[in-house]
Amino acid sequence: MDFMDSETQPPDDSPHLETSFNAPPPLAPECKSFKWKIQVIDSEGSVEGKMVTSKDVWKLQSSKVIVHFDENSSQPIGDSGGLLGSWLGQLSNDVNLLPINYSDWRMVNIHTKRKAWDVIQSKFWFDDPTMRKGYVMSALGSRCKDVKLRLWKEHKRNDQLQTLQNRPNNVPEEQWEHFVHMRFTEKWKKMQERNTKNQKKHTMPHVCGRKSFSRKRNDITIRTGKTPCRAEFFIETRTKPDGSFVCEEAKTRAEALTTLLNQNSHGTSNVAATLDDEFAQVFGPERPGRVRCVGRGPTPSKLVRRCTATRQEVDNSEMVVALQTQVKELSNQVKGMSTFIQQIIGTSTGEQARAWAASFAVAFANIPNPPFANIPTPSNPNQEPFAAEVWISPQADLHSVAAWINQPRINADAHATPVIKPYFQSAIYLLWKERNVRVFTAVSSPSSVILASLDRMMRDRLLSYPASSSFSSSLLLFIFLV
Repeated sequence: MDFMDSETQPPDDSPHLETSFNAPPPLAPECKSFKWKIQVIDSEGSVEGKMVTSKDVWKLQSSKVIVHFDENSSQPIGDSGGLLGSWLGQLSNDVNLLPINYSDWRMVNIHTKRKAWDVIQSKFWFDDPTMRKGYVMSALGSRCKDVKLRLWKEHKRNDQLQTLQNRPNNVPEEQWEHFVHMRFTEKWKKMQERNTKNQKKHTMPHVCGRKSFSRKRNDITIRTGKTPCRAEFFIETRTKPDGSFVCEEAKTRAEALTTLLNQNSHGTSNVAATLDDEFAQVFGPERPGRVRCVGRGPTPSKLVRRCTATRQEVDNSEMVVALQTQVKELSNQVKGMSTFIQQIIGTSTGEQARAWAASFAVAFANIPNPPFANIPTPSNPNQEPFAAEVWISPQADLHSVAAWINQPRINADAHATPVIKPYFQSAIYLLWKERNVRVFTAVSSPSSVILASLDRMMRDRLLSYPASSSFSSSLLLFIFLV
């Protein structure tokens, strides 16, 4: 592709923003008096509601218009979105800032786009400028394309020479010469013929007028309380105020979409578009670069990532609620053990300490599995294989275990108290870990594995205890000698 000089070279320095962009460009059509209900923010961060026209935005000096975006599609919505689009249409007529002698907006030099973005940010406030820049600059490129098309329709003549002589007053001569030269090349003529042929295929126009799809979808969401899917949006935007459709083909497609909508319930997912929704079933798969009935911004690749996450959230919603309930129940049981710990940490023998750890494992093992863990709950908890392997005659519940441990103890040893504490911590950690594995993966470990882990963890922890003159032997030795 051949590029003009203006596409590859940086522009000349221009005056400061504050003095150069306080009025619409001369080429811009007359600003309409329609007032938008928006919010403005000043340099101190104060927000104020106002009714302004697009012409009023040019006069803003110490404040900016706040632009609101849809959280899911990242498209501007509401009156602020409409005002932004209208103002960008005026800015695109500034041929000194945005020359018309380029062949492809994507190839316009970065200096020109950076300057335009600075101008836009001097009038509008964005919550995340880096994220919003892509959409805004893409919309500006579309407006610039409209300007070039309008100038061509108004000033084109029978041949190249006559068109060159019919230059608009406010367009620099050099820009007009390059612009006309490109339009009279064979390459551009072939592209125009192709575009004209493609436009004839658009037989189902929408009734949104100048309102963008994102703003129209937001209006429907506010009115109905639900984000419309693409099928619902197509029907809405192809239906005239009198209830009739824009054409017979639109009516036929709408009937097919309605049938599929009645067969497939959306529930409360509020998903605007998916790659296999009702719209795709009727109109076919998407092509790269855009998603039909969604508007500027989203692409099929982005839609795949977003919809995958959305569907997972919808499918897992019931499981999430069940997991939260299970976690709450387990949390309450752990809280109830606080008094249980106080009963244990006293004067105990090493044998009782080991017995307590096994009893604690039994009590936890007998907690019924949640219904969604795909692990059958035994009819008789005392016959649980896990519990039986840990203790031949296990207690029935935590209260029985607490009563057993609280029995009068004989030959109490000073080593017992510091040993029981790490036993408790290690046991509750391993058992809680085992319960989580059972809940989330439906996989359980045998008791021998947990006991071996507990033994290994206790060896490591007791070895790390510093020597103390209060003990005649080490804590680790106490465990294996009593």
